[in-house]
Amino acid sequence: MRTLPRGVFLCFQLMVFSLRLLAYSDWLPVSQDELKMTSFNKQPGAAAVVLYQEEIDDDTKHSQSIYTRIKILTEAGKEYANVEIPYDKNFLSIGSLKARTIQPDGTIVSFDGKTFDKTLLKANGVKWNAKTFTMPNVEVGSIIEYRYFRDYDEHWDVPPRWQLQGKLFRVKQYFSYVPTKHDVMMRHDVAGRGVSWTAFTPKGTALTENKFLNKFEVALTDTPAFVEEPDMPPANMYRYGAHFYYDLHQDTAAFWKSEGKFWAHDVDRFLGKHGGLAEAVQATVGANDAPEEKARKIYAFVQGLQNLDYTAKRSEIEMKSLGLKDARGVEDVLRQKMGDGEDLARLYLAMAKQAGLTASVIRVATHDDEEFFDERFLSFDQLDREIVVLKLPAGEVRLDPGVKYCPFGLLYWKHADTRGIRVAGKGTELVTVEGNTFKDSWLRRDADLKLNLQGKLDGTIRVTYQGQQALERRLENWKTDEAGKQKALEDEVKRWLPENAEISLMMQPKWDSTEDMLAIFRVTTPGASTAGKRILVPLDIMEYGRQPRFPHAERTWPISFNYPYRTSDHVQITLPAGYTVEDLPAASKSQLNYASYMMDGQMDGGRIDVMRDLAMA
Repeated sequence: MRTLPRGVFLCFQLMVFSLRLLAYSDWLPVSQDELKMTSFNKQPGAAAVVLYQEEIDDDTKHSQSIYTRIKILTEAGKEYANVEIPYDKNFLSIGSLKARTIQPDGTIVSFDGKTFDKTLLKANGVKWNAKTFTMPNVEVGSIIEYRYFRDYDEHWDVPPRWQLQGKLFRVKQYFSYVPTKHDVMMRHDVAGRGVSWTAFTPKGTALTENKFLNKFEVALTDTPAFVEEPDMPPANMYRYGAHFYYDLHQDTAAFWKSEGKFWAHDVDRFLGKHGGLAEAVQATVGANDAPEEKARKIYAFVQGLQNLDYTAKRSEIEMKSLGLKDARGVEDVLRQKMGDGEDLARLYLAMAKQAGLTASVIRVATHDDEEFFDERFLSFDQLDREIVVLKLPAGEVRLDPGVKYCPFGLLYWKHADTRGIRVAGKGTELVTVEGNTFKDSWLRRDADLKLNLQGKLDGTIRVTYQGQQALERRLENWKTDEAGKQKALEDEVKRWLPENAEISLMMQPKWDSTEDMLAIFRVTTPGASTAGKRILVPLDIMEYGRQPRFPHAERTWPISFNYPYRTSDHVQITLPAGYTVEDLPAASKSQLNYASYMMDGQMDGGRIDVMRDLAMA
């Protein structure tokens, strides 16, 4: 990703698209070529193509305006007639929505304006909704276009994050941003609230700053669709785009140093309100406990408190009636016996120090499907979780007490193999937080099956989920009731086995725990094919239903797994009476610098015994 130096004045782009309107009083004109288009030679087989995309962001007017025009080329492209406009209901509103469908003969069908509100996310005080509507009379060959304003509170500045590449090819697009004028004036003079940006645009184009009009612009033509691939790093790292933000500093190092100072002060202030801390530690650990024993007991205590990240958000009225408030210090968490993930991490830090342990905190950047940490993007919001590091006699231990169900000594994968900030001397520094190893994520599957003459396998499968494997399933299903949890596990086993397998969970694992999970399933599954007196039995029965992960010989983007892992299978198959093994595959073993694989099959009387092991390091 390329960062444009904020001290460099970009050339003013003299010409933008002739089609762009300065106001939304009318629709853009439609050309005959657009009406007659039946295919798009720059992307053969495309379901649809964006003819024009425009976004105008204006912090002086506290408004964003969006304009989209799409040509529908195939039946599959008609899905773009279903439009979703996301917005944060707490401070954004959608207005002046207009839409229309233009048929190939020029006939225009206007949208009637009826929309529906759909909740996309509701958690921790954040509520993202979407205005949804369907374009009228859309056919293959139609042009659909819509425009709207997204307005926000006058007390807010919302520097945009432009996505200049999407699922569809864009023929033309124009984006502009007007920041709060005072901020731009301060930008090159003194350390004030200046505007900075991180941008990645196609070769030969650039984000430009127009000083005279007090705005930033980019105009692109023929932007290809962004095609995501399985198991790639976050797409936002590679697609064209630009981030804007207001900045109090002159350079990257100064930013992180200053922001780190504010964060460290906030942690100290939270830990400074420590009423009841000594009593809580005294009740949790013994004076003669070894350091690791103290660390584990405190961890169990903190994990046993209510984690507000995994409960329904209470209203202010409900909080007041219960005598509760947002935690402002350790004493509030102890008194209320609850806190969010950050509160609990800081409580653990405070209790560990009180117990005489050497402990420190690191604020880390969560990495997920959306993005990884970028030091050049000057937003402290990238660092959004806190982990604790202990120095014990046996070595350093990293802990994630703010994540429910996370075992002692394990980091949730979204908080590992990332960057963070920690206190160093009298200041702070950016550090790398190492990832876990494949030993921290182990899926063990033990099958004891009997084969009948019809080629069916019947028996049990014991599945042990260890470390990250157990944590993932608990976090995916914490909102679900017992029946839902059972179905989730049964559906997963069905995906492993041949089609039409019958699965029933015989023993539920412990869900409300940080321990390993053990589940036992009853299984009846087709798995063998008969040919005369012979039966062909697949020895990779536990991987039978899995599709090839990398079916193509070539790919565009790198490969990225969420975390290292290990999968071990032990399958025992008892043969029908009178049958013996005619042939077994030769044992195989492969050792690479990033992975290892082993498979071995043996015949033991009337039973086949197969071992498979894969470790991705």
